[in-house]
Amino acid sequence: MFEKRKKKIKNANKKPRINSGFQIDDKVLAFWRGLFYIICMLKKSDQKQVTVELVTIEELVPENHLLRKINKFIDFSFIREKTKHLYCENNGRPAIDPVVLFKMLFIGYIFGIRSERRLVKEIQVNMAY
Repeated sequence: MFEKRKKKIKNANKKPRINSGFQIDDKVLAFWRGLFYIICMLKKSDQKQVTVELVTIEELVPENHLLRKINKFIDFSFIREKTKHLYCENNGRPAIDPVVLFKMLFIGYIFGIRSERRLVKEIQVNMAY
């Protein structure tokens, strides 16, 4: 009875193998995986960058984008005057510019982004914002 338990435990630790006609040893398989990695993944690229391309934000955002039109027609400078009494100039950490904060919330409202965390991520990714 004790011998049967021992065999069951030994067989429980073995990996099940698919019967495909031949068996591949784990060491051989690891060798081929390593060789594939060395040949394919670590292959040196023959391409070299010859020129430098300068890209500006103005080129990335289309001329007819909604936010360009809003920025052209709405002057947001009044927000600083309206919120000046809420900020302390000589105490505490530097505050986020109230105009930037208002524009962020405005973008969230226009594009239907309800979560402020998601809004921050969207602003980090989207160049138009």
